[in-house]
Amino acid sequence: MESLDIKYSEAIANAMNQLKNEKENISIQDVIDRIWLLRITETARKKDFELIKIKPNWLPISEGIIKRLNQCMESKSLEFNTDIHNSESSSSTTQSYYTTSTSSVKSALSETDKQEIINIFSSLDKTKMWTLSTGTVVELKMEELSKKCNFDHPSHSLILDPEDTLTWDSIFTKQELDEIRSFRSPTFESVPKSSITIDPNYHNLIQMHKTISEQYVNPQTDSYNYWTKKSLIEGLDILMSNKKVIPWAFDQGQLIAKREKTSEVSSEQMNQRRKLSSVDKIARQKTGKRVDMAFRYDGYDIGVYEAKKSSREYSDEGITDQQIKVPKIMKGMLIKLLTVAHTKLRQLETVGIITCGK
Repeated sequence: MESLDIKYSEAIANAMNQLKNEKENISIQDVIDRIWLLRITETARKKDFELIKIKPNWLPISEGIIKRLNQCMESKSLEFNTDIHNSESSSSTTQSYYTTSTSSVKSALSETDKQEIINIFSSLDKTKMWTLSTGTVVELKMEELSKKCNFDHPSHSLILDPEDTLTWDSIFTKQELDEIRSFRSPTFESVPKSSITIDPNYHNLIQMHKTISEQYVNPQTDSYNYWTKKSLIEGLDILMSNKKVIPWAFDQGQLIAKREKTSEVSSEQMNQRRKLSSVDKIARQKTGKRVDMAFRYDGYDIGVYEAKKSSREYSDEGITDQQIKVPKIMKGMLIKLLTVAHTKLRQLETVGIITCGK
């Protein structure tokens, strides 16, 4: 069978990988739009050409391309699809944090994946494992579960969520789960009583905004009440103007919130094994998993935000985001932070925020 040499194959492959990270099903039209429309319009602008805007009919072109691919590219198509699957699989702890999609809940682990998981647990130092007061070793229990799994699970990345009771209730006792939950749990200082007064009978946002605004607070001598007043005003501003809640919280300061962002940690982890072509061809550069929002400080990812439209807690998307995707992303961020703060292994924390509903 004749082999077809595709021009711009690298650009096409990168576009397909990016689109695959954004949605489950991609079309020929999606790839054409991603690669060519911007290039054509930019070239026309530089050359001072005026392009007539019409709605093209890509259907016959798409059908022709698909027909030819089916005839000439069976082997290459299979190879490319395998590359896409491998770029999104959870075959190692260093490449799985940002590559989980909803489909991974349904995709069975390959034999290679299962062997990688066995290797991960075999490489652990038993002297540094977590032994509970009952004598149970946490990592060994996680290993028992991971060997039984036929699908991706957080335990494969050494992530344990004690609130996942359907999984862990049969592995740990209630006492052991309580001990895991309480281990180095965060403490919060009590909040002082505010002097800002709000009439509970108010049902009008404008009137409430006016009343709070008229209460003067000195920011230098009463920082807490000043913060309270400012927060109330900003909260009312959001309700009155339909602004997005999360980015608003990071308008000031050095913490950056970016929407629809591919985390740099993600891309680094997925491409860290790339090398110059020698015996094997250089691996295709992969694009990290796109998240709804990533929080950065001083050049490092420290938190992630995911939103889903469904209010059903146990939908596919809800389970994936809450129990697989977000925890793995948080762990990836934590590992990156440890490269510059390795002495703070037990103090570093990353943040995950999930919102859902209409």
